[in-house]
Amino acid sequence: MKYVNKYKRMFDTYDYLAKRLTGRSLHTYNTNIDLGCGDFGFSEYCHDNFISSIGIDGNKRHKSTVIMDLNTPDLSKYDNVDFITLNSSIEHILYPRKLLTECFNALKDEGLIFIRTTNWNIDFKGFYNDYTHVKPFTPTTLSNLLTDTGFKILLLGPGYIKKPLWLYKIPFKYILAKYIQTKSVLIIGRKELK
Repeated sequence: MKYVNKYKRMFDTYDYLAKRLTGRSLHTYNTNIDLGCGDFGFSEYCHDNFISSIGIDGNKRHKSTVIMDLNTPDLSKYDNVDFITLNSSIEHILYPRKLLTECFNALKDEGLIFIRTTNWNIDFKGFYNDYTHVKPFTPTTLSNLLTDTGFKILLLGPGYIKKPLWLYKIPFKYILAKYIQTKSVLIIGRKELK
C-alpha cells in the first residue's frame, strides 16, 4: 500500500516542528520507530525519504510490521534511534510508563519522541466510542508522563497538522483548539545528553 496524504502531512508537520525547535530537519535523521504503526503508512513515507523506519504494532496489517504487545514492550534490541512516533496509539496502551521508559532507552542522546493523541479535556464524550481506547490523556498527564520517564518537553500543544508554530504554543486554557477543530494533543520530547 502506498502511503496516503495524511502520513505525508504528519511527517511534514513533525519535520517543520523539529526544525523550529531543534534547528534540525527530520530528513537529516537516519532511524525511526513508529509505535502503533497500523497500516505502515508513516513508516513507508519515512522509507521513501531515506529514513530507516521500523513499524511496530500489536496486529499484522502490513507485511513489514513487527508484531509486539505494546503493553509489555521490549525495545532492547533497538538502540541509537533518532526519533520515535506514536500517532494515535498511546491511548490504546495500558502501561504507558513502561512503553515510554523503553522508548527513552532506545533513543540516542538528543533523540526525539512525537506523541499525538486524543485530548481528554476536549473529547471526553467521544473517547470511549472507540472500544480499544483504554487510557485517556490530558495535556497535564501527558506532560507528567514524559517528564517522569526522563524526557525534556520541547512542545506541548494542540495536535494540529501543518499549522504555524505560534498556534501550537497557545495555552490550552484558551480552548482555541475547539475552534480550530482539533481534539488531539501533541507533545514532543527530547532525550537530553548524558
